[in-house]
Formats: sequence, structure tokens, C-alpha cells
Amino acid sequence: MSITIAKEKYPAFAAGAGISGKRLVIFVNYGSGATAQNPVWALLGGCTSNALSLSAEANSQQTKDSGFWPITAITSKSFEVSAEVIMLRDNEAQAAIEEFLLDDEITAEKNLLNVAIVDLDSLEWYDLKIAPTSWEITAESEDMITKSLTATGSGAPEKKTGFVVPDVSHTLPPLTYSKATEADVVLTVPAGTISKVQKGGVDMTATDYSIALGGQQVILLGSYLTTLTNGATTFTVVLSGGATYDCVITITA
Repeated sequence: MSITIAKEKYPAFAAGAGISGKRLVIFVNYGSGATAQNPVWALLGGCTSNALSLSAEANSQQTKDSGFWPITAITSKSFEVSAEVIMLRDNEAQAAIEEFLLDDEITAEKNLLNVAIVDLDSLEWYDLKIAPTSWEITAESEDMITKSLTATGSGAPEKKTGFVVPDVSHTLPPLTYSKATEADVVLTVPAGTISKVQKGGVDMTATDYSIALGGQQVILLGSYLTTLTNGATTFTVVLSGGATYDCVITITA
């Protein structure tokens, strides 16, 4: 069973104002071409309560050497996701969670969901593999709905920086290219996987550049840049998740 995600159905607070001052949001790795290595993040919604709880189990023993103070060792670690999430009623990302719980074939084949809990202010985020255990409505209105999500984590949560918010434009530092040297120009994005490059909003020919560094670096060929008119030109690096990075390159003689 598949669900088509439509960009126009993303909540309006995707990367802007948040909900009631809250800046913590959850994304689900779900969509066409999504993989563990190259995630496609679909916005689930804004969190109105705590979303991640880390815990550890310990074994304590008291010996003659320790006296009154027991010796304690950590025996296991775990985490749980517990959050109230507010979203548009027809948000396909929340439908994907619902189908995961309802459809036995999806559950058996996929086993776990990959989610990101993101702080939109700092762009710090947790990359989590979870097994949803509860997904229930707690409040609803005509257009908006709030659901309570609880899930058990699998493996170690990964804390990362520089989350790339889908469908949001970012800016790289401006550069200068001199035709006298005809050297290649390298553009590097902090995260994500590059799918293509545009000049002035038009897709460039793949022979005029190459993609390197695991899909995070674009090499604009000097032989191509030399053919362009002198002056400022905007190049746009488009990521697989829909985010873009603009870089203004000033071409000189």
C-alpha cells in the first residue's frame, strides 16, 4: 500500500513560525526514493510536549571493598518517543504512520520507522529508528488535529547537526571565478544528497559539473564557467529532499 505525499498539504509551519511558540518538529523518512542512506524527510508536525526520553538500566552490588557505597554498572540503555504532535488533518506523513500500524505487510517488511526530531532554531536533530506502539487522537478541529505518539526505540539514537529542512532555500557564501585561471569551482552543502544543479532556475547539463563527496559536493567545471558572461550568476544546488542552496558566483576576466 502506498501513499502519495503532496507538497501543498504540508503544514504552513514547516520551517517558519512553529506552533504556539514551539520550535520542535518531527519528520518521517517517507516518500518516493527514500532509503536509510538517502532519507526523504516528510513533515509530520510540531511537538507540543516532550518527544524523547533516554534511560538506562543499572546493576548495583555491594562488596566489602565498597563498604556502604554500592558499585553500579550500566547494563542496558533505551529510549522512548512520547509526544503530542499537531498537524493538518490530511497530512500524508501521519497517514504513513497509521498505515504502518494497520497494514501487516508494511509492518513485517519495514520493521521500523525512521524519524527525525528537529529543533528548527539550532537545526540540531535526533536520527531515530522507532517501533510505534500508540497513535491516537487527543484533540481535533476542522483542519487541524493533534495526535499522541508513543514509540519504542531501536538501537542508539544519533544526535546530529545541520538538518536540511525540505523545500527551504539556503544560501552558500558567494564566490569569484577568474577566467584567467580556468580552475574548477567547488560547492559543498553541509548535509543532504545533491540531485541536480541549476543556473538561473534552469537545469544544467550534467557534463558541465560533477557530484562528489558522497553526494554533498558539486564541482563546476572551469571549462564551462569560462564560457559564461562576466558578472554575477546564481547557481542553485537542489537536494533529493527538495531543499536548495543558492550560490552567487561572480565571473571575471
